[in-house]
Amino acid sequence: MEGAAGGAGAPVPGAPVTLDIKVRFSDLDASGHLNNANIVKYVEEARILYYKSVTGMAIPRDLDHWVLAEILVSYRAVGRFDDDIRIAIKVPWIKRSSAGWAFTLTRLSDGALIAEGSGVHVHVDQATGKGSEIPARWRQAILDHEGIETGAPAG
Repeated sequence: MEGAAGGAGAPVPGAPVTLDIKVRFSDLDASGHLNNANIVKYVEEARILYYKSVTGMAIPRDLDHWVLAEILVSYRAVGRFDDDIRIAIKVPWIKRSSAGWAFTLTRLSDGALIAEGSGVHVHVDQATGKGSEIPARWRQAILDHEGIETGAPAG
């Protein structure tokens, strides 16, 4: 299921983009817990959905210009096999060449917060490897969706 607030289809402006995933057996660690690396993979899938649904990016071609510069995950509860998890992701700020992400992973059966965190993506010039301006059409689509007045971080 994808969209905003769990609904299918186009994202609702101002609402996080969401993706629902069922925890697979292969996503567990030796203790039977949802493996931390798979939580990051789930966030990556939600981020790609965000880019596709909010900006209309062609995936994977347009992702070639984005580099994950930072990710911070705080683990709050154990995820287990067959749990239905909702990943909600939004962009709280966007600058010239970078965008910040905020995300949560919630178990649908009881509303338990499994993990939350943030990350930073940088748009890079592939020839130089340095930060480059985010294309205006993507920037504007994100600003419009999030209702951000300026590109500066909130705070």
